[in-house]
Amino acid sequence: MTEHKGAVLLIEDDIATQILVRDVLECSGYACTTVGSAEEGMRLLEAFQPALILLDINLPGMDGVTAARQLKSAPQTRSIKLIGMSAHALINEISQIETADFDDFITKPFSYKALLQLVEAQLAKP
Repeated sequence: MTEHKGAVLLIEDDIATQILVRDVLECSGYACTTVGSAEEGMRLLEAFQPALILLDINLPGMDGVTAARQLKSAPQTRSIKLIGMSAHALINEISQIETADFDDFITKPFSYKALLQLVEAQLAKP
């Protein structure tokens, strides 16, 4: 059995992005669980503690900024590294993201090398 570098939760509603990001992370040694909504991610976090969450900003239902605020305000999820992802990084959205306690942010489309570097950098931080 291969040892994983860390567990990652991907909260992303686009199936193609889910598959691509999961494949890239798993091929690089990470265990990756995917869900399609913030609500589903919150339910999963009741029993699962990943080292890092990749969180799409523009989700149906609860958006990523609202989810990030909830994650960073809850004692059981506060310490999980949180990377926001968006294809629509407008100036007002970036300021919302900065105030929502994301540890970092990446704009779609992104290179998988850039994504892996960001994940590795966040997981290397205490």
